Amino acid sequence: MQTPLDGYAQEERQALALASEGKLEEAALIFDRWIGRHPTFREPHYQLAFALLSSAQDTAGQGLTPARRDRLQRAAAHFKRFVELSPDAESRAQGLDNLVETYLPASLNQPGEAEPYARALVASAPTWPQSYRQLAAVLRALGHTDAATKTLIDARASIQPDGRSNYVAHLKTHVTDSPSLPGDAAKQVIDVALAVNQDDLAATGMNYGNLTHKADLPELLAKRVEGNVARQKALLAESERLHADAAKLAAQLFKTGKH
Repeated sequence: MQTPLDGYAQEERQALALASEGKLEEAALIFDRWIGRHPTFREPHYQLAFALLSSAQDTAGQGLTPARRDRLQRAAAHFKRFVELSPDAESRAQGLDNLVETYLPASLNQPGEAEPYARALVASAPTWPQSYRQLAAVLRALGHTDAATKTLIDARASIQPDGRSNYVAHLKTHVTDSPSLPGDAAKQVIDVALAVNQDDLAATGMNYGNLTHKADLPELLAKRVEGNVARQKALLAESERLHADAAKLAAQLFKTGKH
C-alpha cells in the first residue's frame, strides 16, 4: 500500500470504525475529504470502495435495491481509480480483484463489464489462483462454460506450490457451479484437481486442507461423472472415509493447539 500522508492513518481508523458500526456515509465523508485534498493518493479510494462493497455484500439478501446498486457503483468507481493510481502489479491486482467482485452476479450482475478487468487481473497476477477463479466466474456468468473450463485447466502451469490448495478449491467450485458442464469435461477438471492435490500432499504432507480436498473429489466424481451405481457408492464411501480422517486430524490439531 502507498505510504500514508501525515494524519491519514488516524482518520482511516476512525472511518473504518464508523463503517463497521453501519455509519457508512459518515465514513465516506472522511475518505472523500482526503480524496479531495490529495487526488493522487490512492489509499482512501481503496478503503472507501472496500467499505462500500462490504456493506453491499452484507445486504445481498435484499436483492439489487437502488441503495445497493448505488453503493456498488460507487465502489466500482473508486476501485477503478485505485487501479489507475497503482504503479505496481500487486496493488493493481488487489484493486482489480475487488473490482471484478463488484460486477459479478451476486453484486451488480454485469459480467460483461467485469471481463476486461478479470483479464487484466490475470495479466497482473498470473501465478495467483484467485485471478483464474475470477475470470472463470465471469466466463460462467456470460455463459462461456467451456472457456471457463479451459482457463482453469490451463492455469495449472502458472500456479506456484504455495497456491496449490487454493487452486484445487477453485477447480472444485467450477464443477459445483457449472451444472451444464458435461461429464467428460467435469472429469477433466476433477482429474487435474486430484493430481495437483496429490502434488500438494507429497510436498507438504497431510494437513486438514489438502485432506479435505482429497475427500471432496471422489464425491464430485460420483455425483457429476460416474454413471455406474456400484462405482458411485464406492466413491461416496471413499469420500465419507476420508472426511472422517479429516475430522480426526482436525480434532488432533485442536488438542495440540495447532489448529
